Amino acid sequence: MPCPLLGGPSNIVTFFFHVEDTRETAVNFLYYGILLIMAAFNLTLFFLIRDKSFVSYVLFVAAILVTVASIDGYVYQFVLHDAPRLHEILILLVVPLTIVSIC
Repeated sequence: MPCPLLGGPSNIVTFFFHVEDTRETAVNFLYYGILLIMAAFNLTLFFLIRDKSFVSYVLFVAAILVTVASIDGYVYQFVLHDAPRLHEILILLVVPLTIVSIC
């Protein structure tokens, strides 16, 4: 039987940590889903209306999505888990690209 003070299943602090972590992950993925829906909607508007401002908005939303997901570690955890160096380079490149996409 694991000792409760060392992080066993009966440790109340561990339980509440996992509950809070699960809630935070759910909120993050809700945010990412909203950004994906916004990007898809504006890409659809671009194909229907052919206004170039929608493309720049889609690029901006996608850049924000990749930036936030990279900083939170989800890109590394789910996409680039076998390439840590590529993830480091991605973070270094995507933040300036997000700033450039504003213009």
